Amino acid sequence: MVPPKLREVQRCPNHPDRVSVGICEDCGKGFCGDCLTVMMISGSSEGTGPRAIRYLCPDCLRKRKRGEAASPFFILLPLLALTAWFFLLSKSIVLLIVMIVYSFFAAIASSSSKSAYEGLPTFNMVMKKMLELRRRVEVIKAKMSEEEVERLYSTLKREALVTDPYTGRYMYREDIDNTIKKYMRSGLTRREAVIQLAIEKGIPLRPGLHIPPTIYDAFSELKREIKKETAKAVRTRSHGEEYERLIDKYSRIYGRSRSALEHKIEEYMMGGLSREEAIRILAEEEGVT
Repeated sequence: MVPPKLREVQRCPNHPDRVSVGICEDCGKGFCGDCLTVMMISGSSEGTGPRAIRYLCPDCLRKRKRGEAASPFFILLPLLALTAWFFLLSKSIVLLIVMIVYSFFAAIASSSSKSAYEGLPTFNMVMKKMLELRRRVEVIKAKMSEEEVERLYSTLKREALVTDPYTGRYMYREDIDNTIKKYMRSGLTRREAVIQLAIEKGIPLRPGLHIPPTIYDAFSELKREIKKETAKAVRTRSHGEEYERLIDKYSRIYGRSRSALEHKIEEYMMGGLSREEAIRILAEEEGVT
């Protein structure tokens, strides 16, 4: 039952018992954190510059994936039309063949490019990762060595270094040392002053980890984790297929049981290999890859 005072609050269409936390970019409806997929958009074609966050509901995400899958055909049709037009003008069979081959290769290249809508985290996954990163930052701050603090100080100095537009000489746009001394006079240690100044300047404590962590830090780490899990699943499926082919060969050709294959795998593992490595090497030796 939904409390009466919450009935006016926009709720998730897929989960009526949950309050919507964001709006889908495409359909404009509100959804809960498990339904909204988070997508990061680069600010430039090179993938650098300011970034924006977009949210997509499950239905709109599927529509975008279908549109992306159909895009090679929309590329192929104009190219084929252009090919026909060139042929009518030139009457050259060679040119016709070249243009047709080029059109098909262009469509194949477009279809094989990496999808922008695969391996995206949900809103709740990003928020959970943000909490994890905040806890990690506190641990890192407490355990930072003097060497790491000095590297942070060097980064602060480097970021403050600019070129004088009139003389061409290097100069500091800000006196970092003076700012650190000011913080130390307020009661901070030099270590605390350096970390505090890095926080204010938005300098990462570690590569990809700002203080406080940003949504981009969480998104990037989640993308890496999802990519790693996907690759692991593919490897596991591949090893499973290789294992089944080995079982088939051992029983069909050698007349030996699963236990004989397991014994062979254990021999390889005693030599320092993992089970996956042992299966892969055996599959290569037996010619069943």
